[in-house]
Amino acid sequence: MKDNIQVVVNNELCFGCGTCNAVCPVNAIKIDFTSDGRLAPDVDSSACTRCGLCTEVCPGIDMKGRLTEKIDHTLTGQIESVLFGKSTDEEVFHNAQSGGAVTETLSYLFDTGKINAALVVVQERQKACFKIVESKQQLMEAQTSQYTPVDVVSGLPLLSKYKHVAVVGLPCHIEGIVLLKERFPNKYAHIEFLLGLICAGTQSQLTVDVVKNIAKKDIGEVLENEEVRWKQKKFSNYQRADIAIVGECGDVRMLDSNIRHTAKKYFTSPRCRLCFDKLNLYADIVYGDAWGVSGDDTKEGGNVIICRSEKGALLISEMAAANRLKCRPCPIEEIEKGQGMKKKQKTVKSMIALYREKSYQLPEWASSEVFGGASYISKDLRADVGSYWKRSKKPSDKIVREVTREIERQQLIARIKKLIKRTIRK
Repeated sequence: MKDNIQVVVNNELCFGCGTCNAVCPVNAIKIDFTSDGRLAPDVDSSACTRCGLCTEVCPGIDMKGRLTEKIDHTLTGQIESVLFGKSTDEEVFHNAQSGGAVTETLSYLFDTGKINAALVVVQERQKACFKIVESKQQLMEAQTSQYTPVDVVSGLPLLSKYKHVAVVGLPCHIEGIVLLKERFPNKYAHIEFLLGLICAGTQSQLTVDVVKNIAKKDIGEVLENEEVRWKQKKFSNYQRADIAIVGECGDVRMLDSNIRHTAKKYFTSPRCRLCFDKLNLYADIVYGDAWGVSGDDTKEGGNVIICRSEKGALLISEMAAANRLKCRPCPIEEIEKGQGMKKKQKTVKSMIALYREKSYQLPEWASSEVFGGASYISKDLRADVGSYWKRSKKPSDKIVREVTREIERQQLIARIKKLIKRTIRK
């Protein structure tokens, strides 16, 4: 089955990135939601010709080890420059999750004629999906963070009619595009800029259903035409980042951000835990929250900006000179600490050991010396991953009920502890 993407799914290596869907020459692959709220390919075996292209370019399995060369012992990758920055456009900055640097970068690329389209992620009816944007106005409408799965690479065929484009994606999306560009350089030569996001793992689509269940008790029912805004400064303090439920008429109701954070334990897939590429090693420019970065200018929000290619560094320098970004140098050590890169490396090594215990096939990069040596698998990690695999076999509605109950139980415990502390202080 190595000539069919099903081998990747069977070995729990699928990101749901959409690369296989984009490359299939006979359209035998469809990306759809699984019962546990992940995205995965569904192969039409009667149409599949077993050409092997889908596994050849799949970043989940990396059969030829082409992703290995940029992995280093700190998992920070090639760096041209590291900055802390934010958009100088007040509207863009206040509408952003953190510093608005991604939107500002795309806006500058449009203004200077460097691109005429961009592939981004938006939300439609409480689901994340890819979308082509062609203007700053469309960018502003798309300026929201998403934490649920989307097969961005499936959107590449929509870019074929444009001459110069940019793509915004998570590490798995960018990896898939890099492998496609390497395999088909002429076909994807129009992809000029790869703008990557720092990623700690994508949660299940079922997270939205859990949020809706908890919201029903706390603030009332969430309707299908309402948007779940996970993290946006104009609705909440940057440091707290509560969840906003936004109605069609612009009315806003707020939910505690801890719901999403608590759901990570239950809805972050083992494949995301196995991923080494938190800092998006293959992008031209990488953007993320400025966790761990020192300075008073970080309190209201801002981005860490890691330039990995020469053209990426040149672009950011141009934007700073044009007063489109307010930037300053930032030590990579602060980012490594703030993003927990030492912990990430330990988790990856532990996940490699867990996959071996399950006799799952591993990507070629897993044999790299970076991940060599003995690995201790903590009881919590073993329990969380084991529970995920068991839970993923259940129907969606049962998973949602179980996780909702567990989060509500943890919320109750937290309230009791807070009450006890207040009583003791009094």
